[in-house]
Amino acid sequence: KQWYQRRVRVQTNLRMKRVRSTLQPFTERVTKCAKEYLRPYFYTSQEKTGTLHVFVDTGCKYCRPEIETLKNRAEAQGIDPIQIIDVYSRTYNPTRYNLSRKEAMLEFFVIDQKGNRIKNLDALLFLYKHVDKKAYYCLYPFYYPLKILFEKFWLPTRFKIGGRGDILMELEEHSRYVKWAEQARPKLRDKAEHKS
Repeated sequence: KQWYQRRVRVQTNLRMKRVRSTLQPFTERVTKCAKEYLRPYFYTSQEKTGTLHVFVDTGCKYCRPEIETLKNRAEAQGIDPIQIIDVYSRTYNPTRYNLSRKEAMLEFFVIDQKGNRIKNLDALLFLYKHVDKKAYYCLYPFYYPLKILFEKFWLPTRFKIGGRGDILMELEEHSRYVKWAEQARPKLRDKAEHKS
């Protein structure tokens, strides 16, 4: 009986080896095709096509670390670099990007390689798709709940959560100053030309 069981075991192992050797080329081909097909969805492209401009409120202790992490990961992967534009700084130039400081502070903006402007959750998902496609495809099925959470809760309350509730008054004062400066500039130029 033991001899018979040993013989059956040996014959089964031989059959399995033959099956594996027969199926090995097919499984390798299927694995290779699957990797090539899924690569655009889970791996980032190594071709550089331009620079991503991300408008970040560096005074926010929640926004800045996340964007800096994505920037460092883009540099490590050797893909299109991410340039962080500090909209909290007084040196921010709104005319260069046609985006006011108040608008850039109240919402989240990204300008892609082709110059298209993307904002809010779409901009954040665009960054994840650029740097970490696995995270992007994990978050994308929850797009609409995340959109409501991002636009209805996070953007209106992030200043209060971060203890910067007075920043809204500063933005109002800054926007009034910018409007006054734009209106006063032609008058001052006319006076200077009249004196000369």
